[in-house]
This record gives sequence, structure tokens and C-alpha cells, in this order.
Amino acid sequence: MKATPPIDGTCTDGLSPESRPVVPVVGIGASAGGLEAFTQFLGHLDVNTGMAFVLVLHLDPKHDSLLTEILARMTSMPVIEVTNDTAIAANHVYVMPPNSRMTIVANRLKLGPRTSNDGHYPIDAFFSSLAVDCKEAAIGIVSSGNGSDGTEGLAVIASEGGVTIAQDPSSAKFDGMPTSAIARGVDFVRTPEKIAGELARLAKKWLMAGSNIENDGLNQIEDGSNHCGIIFALLRARRGMDLTKYKRPTVLRRIQRRMVHNRLNKIEAYVDLLRTNPSEIDSLYDDILIKVTHFFRNPESFSALKEQVIPALLRQRTLPKPVRIWVPGCATGEEAYSIAICILEFMASNWRFDEDRNLCHGHQRTRSGKGTPWPIRREYRRARVEREVEAILH
Repeated sequence: MKATPPIDGTCTDGLSPESRPVVPVVGIGASAGGLEAFTQFLGHLDVNTGMAFVLVLHLDPKHDSLLTEILARMTSMPVIEVTNDTAIAANHVYVMPPNSRMTIVANRLKLGPRTSNDGHYPIDAFFSSLAVDCKEAAIGIVSSGNGSDGTEGLAVIASEGGVTIAQDPSSAKFDGMPTSAIARGVDFVRTPEKIAGELARLAKKWLMAGSNIENDGLNQIEDGSNHCGIIFALLRARRGMDLTKYKRPTVLRRIQRRMVHNRLNKIEAYVDLLRTNPSEIDSLYDDILIKVTHFFRNPESFSALKEQVIPALLRQRTLPKPVRIWVPGCATGEEAYSIAICILEFMASNWRFDEDRNLCHGHQRTRSGKGTPWPIRREYRRARVEREVEAILH
């Protein structure tokens, strides 16, 4: 069989999409039952997709792993246990070592120590960095396992225009993780064997587009501006959403995602689908309004808020005088919490709380995260640890 030439290049964000060569990176996360799913997946996977595959499995931190050796028997692709600063290459499989936290930056895999302070969610951590680094060239797959690790990371991948896949729960040894991901929303639900086939289809589509994933999608959609106008009109008629002033690249990426989901290559075909299937208009609407947020997003902005805005706002105020802050479009509330935390931390450093026990109590509850839903507490603790480490390093 004639081998498909690999796609060479990097997934960094420093170059424009037109000039940036791409290696699509597939992140695969699993926990209990993941080894079985991985072996089934690799056993059916074309070894010349031009993609790189990164496996993130919950492993016992106190024992060496034989995962690399086991998976190497299932494929002719090189299977490598990651060391810090490993460069990504097409048609390679990379395995995260035990007791590690892994991210991807500038197309290189970075390892850090596993911490206990912010919980251990290695799949979310890797997927989130993958989304930022590779944008539309990111693919996230959540496989067998208990819990919800990977769900939030898939949402970040989706927000950056990547593709999200969950293992069919009926084929998973433990269905908690894929079920959680499906409930949040994914592009495809497949068995491990069919996931391999789906990736082969995506690889073929991207290879036909050359080294730029967007050539076959965003550029074609942009050229069909009249069709975009029809899509906007259909959304406005059904959901009351006017997209004429919305960020155009974001809208085009969401349209492209829905075209990939529906296996359509032409914008004309997608317009026809929207006209005949109102539920697809609803799906596009939900995709455009995807809710992705986390604590202290855009750290520079929060640093300026804490160092410049809040002191100026509070310096001349006394405790009985209220300060009211409105946070528009705050989704699940992380931005509102982050602003409140900045204010309370400033107050803790500059004011005495002895005379107001209620305020003191509220401050302690906010710092600990008590009384808030578990996903928010988890991300809050993770964000606090990262901020504290950053402060120590600098």
C-alpha cells in the first residue's frame, strides 16, 4: 500500500494560519479500562495519517508503567514515553509517564510535577493546552474511565475550532468519563474501531487541503459570503440571533465545525441542510454560544485590575459603603468569582477585618471555595495554585 506523506511542521500560534504548517495532534485521555480502548484503537488505526497521537492515562504515580511497551506491540508507529521538551512528529505515538502533568507548548510536550493541591486532572490540563497550541489542528478523544476528567478540556478544544470525540459508552469498560463528555457535547460518539476510521477521514480531508487546515474550510466559507448571509438570516429567524456584528472568524470556525460534524465539504450543502433541518440551526446556535471560561482568564487583565483599578476604586471608601460590580456574559460564573477574589485579596492586605465578622467569614469562604459547585471549586483551586507558583517564580 502506498504510504501517505506525513504533514510536517508545527502547531504554534506565532504564525498566521495561511503560513503555518500543521501536524494535527490527537490527544486521547482515559482512566480505568483505557488500556483496552487504546489497544483496540491502535489496532485499527492507519499508521500514515500524518497525525501525532498523545496518550494521557491515569497511572499509579508510585509505579513504573509498561504502557509504552504494550502499545508498541499494537502498531508499527514509534511509541515513545515522553520526556520533558519532546518535539511532536507526525505518525508517532507519545505516552505520558506516571506522576506527571503534561502540556504542549510550541509543538513540544512539556512535563511538570503532579501536584495534590489542585486535584489531578491530567486530561483536562493537556487538552486545554492542546487547544491553545494547535487551534483547529487539535483533536480530543475521551475514552473509558470513571469521573469527568477530559470533559472541560474537550470544551476548550471545541472553543478553538478543534474536533471532539467520545468513546461510545456501550463499548467502554467504564462509561463515566465518556458519558460526562457526551453530556457536555462532542462532535462524534464512536467505538474505538470507528474512532480510528473517523480520524482517517479527517486526515484525508486535511491532506487534500495541503498543509493548512483552514484552506478547505474557513477560506471556502468566507468566499461564499452570500451563503453566510443566508445562514445568518436562518439563525435570526429561528433563534433571534443577529450575527452581523459578531466576531467573524469565530462564527466561521463554528460553521466549519458543524460541517465537519455533518461530513459536508461544501458550504452550499450545509446551507441546504440548515434549510431542511431546523434542529441543525439549533445545534449551530449552541455551538456559537459555547461556554468556555475559567478562573483568572487573561492573567494580564486581572493583574491590571488588582494593581490599578481596585486600589483606585476602594482607596477612598469605608466598609459600610457598598461597591457593586456587574459582570456581563459571565457564563458559569468564573469571571465573577475571579473579580470578587481580587477585591477580597486586596481588602485582606490593606484593611482590618476585626470589626466585621461577616465580611471576614465571607472572605474565608471565597478563598476556600466552600459553598460552590465542585467543578468551580476544582478550577478555583487549580487557578490559585498556578497563580501562587507564578508569583514564586517571578
